[in-house]
Amino acid sequence: MILVPAGEFLMGEGDDVHSVYVPAFYIAKYPVTNAAYQPFVDSTGYAAPGHWRGVYPHALNDHPVVNVSWHDALAYCSWLSETTGHPYRLPTEAEWEKAARGADGRVYPWGNVFDKAKCNGWEAGLGWTATVDCHAAGASPYGVMDLVGNVWEWCSSLHADYPYRADDGAGSAM
Repeated sequence: MILVPAGEFLMGEGDDVHSVYVPAFYIAKYPVTNAAYQPFVDSTGYAAPGHWRGVYPHALNDHPVVNVSWHDALAYCSWLSETTGHPYRLPTEAEWEKAARGADGRVYPWGNVFDKAKCNGWEAGLGWTATVDCHAAGASPYGVMDLVGNVWEWCSSLHADYPYRADDGAGSAM
């Protein structure tokens, strides 16, 4: 887990850019991998992701788990909290974006110019997930990986138009 310090950052893009204050929080360095998700499935009997097709995909151990719903992600966080005795939750949209962009106004985790070599986006042409540690040059200013490309990530926030307001009920659905 990586500590992201409290403070303001620029959220949004284009005409929607606005300053948002976020209290300090922890976020995982990597997205949840198949290897991390498997014990949850095994110990709870929770449905495995559909692409596992009834057999755990060992070749994808260190790839992010995919084909999980928002409810699946919440259940995983709850299980992980109970199992470890430490609180785990999905980040809010603002927390996720601050973890990705830092506090210096950058657009991407690595700077202001898109670079397909620093993430697994469609431009890379891989056509599937990549290991969660293979784009080290794409790390955020805080050292968080895979915040651009590879997979979409769940947040706790409800969908709402900008400007983001943590106090409008959309800041966290949990």
